[in-house]
Amino acid sequence: MSSAPSTLLLYTSVLVGVAANAVPIPTIPDVLSALGGRIEDTGLYFGIGAIPGIVLAPISGYMAGRCGARNVLVILLLVTSVAGGLSGFAMNTATLMWLRLIQGCGSAGVINLVLILIAENFDGTYRRRALGMNAAVMAGGSALLPFASGLIAEGAGWRWSFHVFWLGLIPSIAAIVLLPRADKREQFSWASIAVTARILEQERKVHFALLTGLLSFMIMYGGFVALMPVHLLEIYNFGPGLRGLVFGTAAIGNFAGSIAQGYIRLTSHTLIVLGFLLLAASLAGFATSPALALLIVAIVIYGLAQGMLLPPMQNLAGSPRDIRAREMGISIWAGCARAGQTIGPLVTSWLLIGFTTSAVFAIYAAAAISAGACSLFARGPLDSGTDN
Repeated sequence: MSSAPSTLLLYTSVLVGVAANAVPIPTIPDVLSALGGRIEDTGLYFGIGAIPGIVLAPISGYMAGRCGARNVLVILLLVTSVAGGLSGFAMNTATLMWLRLIQGCGSAGVINLVLILIAENFDGTYRRRALGMNAAVMAGGSALLPFASGLIAEGAGWRWSFHVFWLGLIPSIAAIVLLPRADKREQFSWASIAVTARILEQERKVHFALLTGLLSFMIMYGGFVALMPVHLLEIYNFGPGLRGLVFGTAAIGNFAGSIAQGYIRLTSHTLIVLGFLLLAASLAGFATSPALALLIVAIVIYGLAQGMLLPPMQNLAGSPRDIRAREMGISIWAGCARAGQTIGPLVTSWLLIGFTTSAVFAIYAAAAISAGACSLFARGPLDSGTDN
């Protein structure tokens, strides 16, 4: 990049990527029911949206290097916004699912490209703080967008809630205006990619980030994003507005955990272990909470766990000193995260065939405890030296 992009543009762009999951969360059970589908297919809807990112998220940075970040970012924002907006016109579940798949092609790349641009333009503590701020912006979007979507669905119907995506055209235009045209770096060759891959083979911190990224997103998307809407509908009979409000409370903890990343003196590895333990505690709370107030407390704890997990993982994935290895680490991490986003919701849809929502929460709580225990035993080289 010839010059650092506007952080405001980066953060508004990442909000478009966040909206792909945040906007449908409170409404999707009603949407599926209205279109003749099954409420249990909520997990299938979110899983389908994550499938393209397994491949496209890792190559978005490579394409930005060859075609220019400006061109790639604009295309990704347009795909995410247009496919999301057109979902409001879907007349059956098949059309809805196809549009969700297309939208996933854009949203995965948007978030990953923003992470790469941060990794390229910030180092050390500054990168950690920038990632924390990025996560905080994502937390804010994760709170406000479900609430707004739910209110719109309550007042005007679920179709209008999808029209929020048309606002994504604004950062698309901003990217055209603000990012330089001559934004191409030298083309990557297969030889340079092989050299970068050999560098990553020696980076155990990156390996740790990839594994924990896969596990954490599988648990979070299977045990919260795909499951909580069904739980709130079946147990509390909440409409879209109240479901969006309840989901938004997670941002309280998420924001606190994300902002604290640049100021607390714990290593990335320690933060990840603590994040998994908090995640397990929140999921256990979902399974056992007898009252709504306790459920909301558990959701705030879930948000705190999410805020503690994601920035340190991204920091470790982008820790190599070599700039290309840093980009590749972030890109592969994004692909692992998308794989987790795919596996978790699909597993949830399968589990709901034979288990109650509370039982599925308990299963994911056990998975989070196991992930935390495995992360704890990965100490050694990860805690040596300083976090890059």
